[in-house]
Amino acid sequence: MTIPTTLNSLPERKKFRIIPPIETFPRFVNFAQTPLGKCFVLIVFGLGFKSFVQDRRLLFLIVGCLGLTTFWPKRQRPLLALSTILVSAFEMRSLSFLAVIALGLLLFWCARKWPHSMFARRPVAILLSGYSLALLAVCAIHKESPLYSPSWAAIGLVSGYIWFIAYALSDRNASLRNDLSLEAGTFHPFWGSTNTPYPKGAAYLRRIEASDSKQLAMCQLKGLKLLAWALLLAILQAQWMSIFHTRLHIPLSSDALAMSVRRNPYPWYVCWESQLLVFFEYLLEISILGHKIIACCRMVGFNALRNTYRPLSSTTLIEFFNRFYYYFKELLVDFFLSNLSALFQAAS
Repeated sequence: MTIPTTLNSLPERKKFRIIPPIETFPRFVNFAQTPLGKCFVLIVFGLGFKSFVQDRRLLFLIVGCLGLTTFWPKRQRPLLALSTILVSAFEMRSLSFLAVIALGLLLFWCARKWPHSMFARRPVAILLSGYSLALLAVCAIHKESPLYSPSWAAIGLVSGYIWFIAYALSDRNASLRNDLSLEAGTFHPFWGSTNTPYPKGAAYLRRIEASDSKQLAMCQLKGLKLLAWALLLAILQAQWMSIFHTRLHIPLSSDALAMSVRRNPYPWYVCWESQLLVFFEYLLEISILGHKIIACCRMVGFNALRNTYRPLSSTTLIEFFNRFYYYFKELLVDFFLSNLSALFQAAS
């Protein structure tokens, strides 16, 4: 008789789940495939997502975009690009981001058009080198120059898209006709992201895309579950801040640091308390952010992995960062560590 050694090997009845695996219930999956079920899922998601979106117009726009991709899944890729442009225009209240998207698509097209050129062979290295040179050029501009403010605004805008463009260039061998809209939709996609792409590029999205209505329904139900987790963690975060910082009067880590800089520090044990608390507070913050973004991504039909998944169960430091900020770790691996490994192998 074999004794189970991991949680995943235990019988289902032995597992305790705060949120049940609704994506495995046939009745829920079948209902989510009907027009009424799709509307129900969208409404429930919108009601939960409004806790994270203060502007109701933006909330309706995001839910409307999700509705388009839900009811017309065969047009998912062009709708994703359109939704990204609409939401980005609403949030930034400027059309300058279209120039950055156009720049990224132009670089992708050039790498695809001339596959044997130097740029196509090393597109990411040339992109990062060109960005570094542009940054140095902007630093050289005098503060009194009329080009100072516009140059820094332009470099700041490009900085927010640099890794999205890098992932697109890494996907340069994709079919230009079929995937150009998907590439455009991954530049700060409408479901949200930091400067680190959530998730990572069009190549990854093609691998995790729902292929039929059943997979789409299961993916959306998993998105609802993840949104529920984000809401539970947000409630925990609010109670945490109320207990430790309002009732017990333990200062925030930023406040403790500011007082130390002013040479009027709190007692040493209070500073240690604030440092210990900020570790768990940052875990909650990054978990809530990643969960709501990936939940929205799953509602579109992409079964993306969570950004943060049980980091405190890690047994090594490397595993902790993999579980804590998965997509940033993937960015480092894709653009730096893998190239270093190849370089060392070539040198040896």
